[in-house]
Amino acid sequence: THQVAANRRWAEDPAQAKARALELANKALALDPSGGAPYLLLAQISRYGGRYDEAIGFAEKGVALLPNIPVASTVLAGNLVAAGRPEEALAPLQRAKRFSPVTPANLIFVEGRAYHALGRYEEAITAFERARTRNPKGLLAVAFLAITYANAGRVEEARVAAQDVLKLSPGFSAKGFVGAFSYKDRTKSEHAIATLLQLGLPE
Repeated sequence: THQVAANRRWAEDPAQAKARALELANKALALDPSGGAPYLLLAQISRYGGRYDEAIGFAEKGVALLPNIPVASTVLAGNLVAAGRPEEALAPLQRAKRFSPVTPANLIFVEGRAYHALGRYEEAITAFERARTRNPKGLLAVAFLAITYANAGRVEEARVAAQDVLKLSPGFSAKGFVGAFSYKDRTKSEHAIATLLQLGLPE
């Protein structure tokens, strides 16, 4: 909760929230070194701190300790996409699906991000539409749909998705939204922000 609040700029003092998240993750590991969940949290803390190799290492430890838990493989996949290794994200996502009879929206969303990063836009659109169906009020899939439709040259559909973004989040910020994904390659972030701005969404 502290990490999410810091990352999404909900915390009054993001630095303090990040420090608290790190403190609690380390405390949890001290209490139970065999626990996988703290490693997943440490992976996210490292990623948003710009330490991508460290983030992937922590996520891999989480998967090793929680091999049958879909969220662990999804966290690993998300970190691989952020680190610029989207092709490697597909295998853990397939693994997560095998252990998840009802595939959660977030897993499908991360799969869409992997396809998007690979330039496989039609597959990304299919994934984001499925994620949106699972969670109609979820902002993430709709915003990435707008970006991906635009990248695929489907401009009218991109504009419709952009308007849906504002319906879901009137205070939407292109920079704030894209910044939350913490891409290692900053040009990816810049391109995504530029696309959202071109669709008329607020900076």
